[in-house]
Amino acid sequence: MYLPLRQVAQRVKIPALFLIVCVFAFGLQIPWLGFYLDDWIILNAYNLGGAERLFEYAFLGNRPLVFWLWWFGFKLFGSAPIYWHIWALLWRWLTVVILWAGWRELWPGAPRQIAIVGLLFAVYPLFKQQATALTYSFHWICFFLYGLSIYLMIKSVRAERYFYPLMLGAVAAGLIQLFSQEFYTGLELLRPVIIWLALEGLIPDWKNRLKRTFFYWAPYLLILALYLVWRLALMPTPGSDRNAPGLMYGLFTTPLQSLVELATFFAQDLAQMLVGVWYQTVQPGLFTPSPLANLVAWALVGITCLLLLGFFKLWRPQPELSHSPAGLPAKPWYQTATPFGFLAMILGFAPGWSIGRHIYDLSGMYNDRFGLAAMFGASILVVGLIEMLLRKESYRIVLACLLVALATGQNFRVTTNYRWSWEKQLRLYWQLKWRAPEIQPQTAILGEGALISYIGSWATISAFVQMYAPEEDVHFVDYWYYDINKIGLKPHIEDNQPIRDEKNFMRFDAPAQNSLVITFKPDEQQCLWVLSDRDQANRYLTEKERDALPLSNPGRILPVSDRALRADIFGADIPHDWCYYFEKGDLARQFEDWDEVVRLWQEAEQKGVHPRVGIEYGPFIEGFARSGDFEQALNLTRKAYYPDYVMRDYLCQAWERIGQSAEDSPELRDALQHAVDDFGCEENILQ
Repeated sequence: MYLPLRQVAQRVKIPALFLIVCVFAFGLQIPWLGFYLDDWIILNAYNLGGAERLFEYAFLGNRPLVFWLWWFGFKLFGSAPIYWHIWALLWRWLTVVILWAGWRELWPGAPRQIAIVGLLFAVYPLFKQQATALTYSFHWICFFLYGLSIYLMIKSVRAERYFYPLMLGAVAAGLIQLFSQEFYTGLELLRPVIIWLALEGLIPDWKNRLKRTFFYWAPYLLILALYLVWRLALMPTPGSDRNAPGLMYGLFTTPLQSLVELATFFAQDLAQMLVGVWYQTVQPGLFTPSPLANLVAWALVGITCLLLLGFFKLWRPQPELSHSPAGLPAKPWYQTATPFGFLAMILGFAPGWSIGRHIYDLSGMYNDRFGLAAMFGASILVVGLIEMLLRKESYRIVLACLLVALATGQNFRVTTNYRWSWEKQLRLYWQLKWRAPEIQPQTAILGEGALISYIGSWATISAFVQMYAPEEDVHFVDYWYYDINKIGLKPHIEDNQPIRDEKNFMRFDAPAQNSLVITFKPDEQQCLWVLSDRDQANRYLTEKERDALPLSNPGRILPVSDRALRADIFGADIPHDWCYYFEKGDLARQFEDWDEVVRLWQEAEQKGVHPRVGIEYGPFIEGFARSGDFEQALNLTRKAYYPDYVMRDYLCQAWERIGQSAEDSPELRDALQHAVDDFGCEENILQ
């Protein structure tokens, strides 16, 4: 009984080490992560129409069979982001474990090297989108299914009694992942090489081994052929096929041009995968004491490195029975592993290259996903090169542990950026909800750019729909986000052309005057601003934002709502900092509830929160003035005016409005005279 338990403990050690490193790199910040990019679109699809809408989204995205993976996840976890992050990390870890188990079967005489390959693969610093957990959970599930298929295939070719059950399991796993998505298609061509290596020692004669290799490969080759027929000829592709293998077709139509392009992809991606990503882990800008998260990342580098060095110092793996031909000395592991890793890396890149996409494509922010399938090949190659170049084992272990540690720290930094993005997203959503508790249907929200990193316009649309119409199963949605950098404003302003747009399964059509223009720049210490004609003199706006002002109609906002933000998606109400009082004050100003404006300012003062930019004094200046407290209104005006003096025109226009709307009195005339004398306003505000 003792021996089996010891063997179990030995085998559990390595997966446990993989898990620790994965948690260090990606898991420590999970409670503070949310949804990003396509996560929002998938979430919106499910919450609008369940499995049917998920299928429609997948179908229109040219992956009609992938919806089942998301649907299964929603049935388990619903819409809470924390569970999706745990789910995605779990599948990443399981992928590392199953591939490690397969390579351990393939190279039983190199347990240390295979363990290091698994560690490096777990945190290889190329793929930066792990935090887009809902979207990429299905990539990791499919990667796991590929690894499971490889593991069962290796076991089957060496089995005598259980060949058919193991082979059928391998075929089933491969079939499911292959028809779900195309990322690992290139790795299917690695199977005959794996089978050839698995038969080493069992069939010494190379001719017989070649025959057996093709025999065992035949069922997998058949499903690959069926998949290619399905993907290239039979699969319905509404509209344009964004994953059409244009470069592959180009090899037949424009061979010279395509070969040059392919050679460029090869050289650039090879350099990026083996050199560029490692430079990013030690680039000079990282050697700084701020922000605090960077110090934590460096601490993790040290902790991880010491942990791994200690583990390999104490671990005494027992190499299992090698399958090298009898009577011949076993070859060094790197002699087989290095070319194998290089081939696996290239085949991992192949699907992206075939559609003209590669990881060093500077025109796309998220092209690292096209190297996802190549990471385990790169890990084998890197470890193989370390084994080949360094003869002393201790040097090999130190360098390998350092690389894993650096990758862990870099992934922690990337995760930190996503955490910051979610914090800003929550501020955007809650501040908008405070300022606009309800928005009339058929309203476009216009802003400049993507507002926040890792979200984008399409994701923002989905988030706004979930805020204001979370359960309406319709194709024409009532809320939209428009990036004013990407539309021509003139036809909508001068000719009143309606705003029309569509994204995948969503459509929008509304009159141009049914719009709100917002600006959100938290990095500049600003709250969210719903813009209006008051902002003509707002010097904090960009030229594009100022051009869009004629389209902004705050009348689309309703003062109350019976629909709260979903806590499972947006969390509990965030702390009521200054921006809460500004948004509520601006809302109260819109509906001329001056007592509420004054009350909000007084409550904010009691809490010790205050504006950080002059514009945000605006509602309260008007509120105190319209309530008859002109002294306080002037005090707030002075605070807004100094020290940068860019507020003059904005403040003078505010006092002009006050003079036109407030009841005439000696106190009002005196306050207006102060506005002229103290802030240089035109004397016509006295009339």
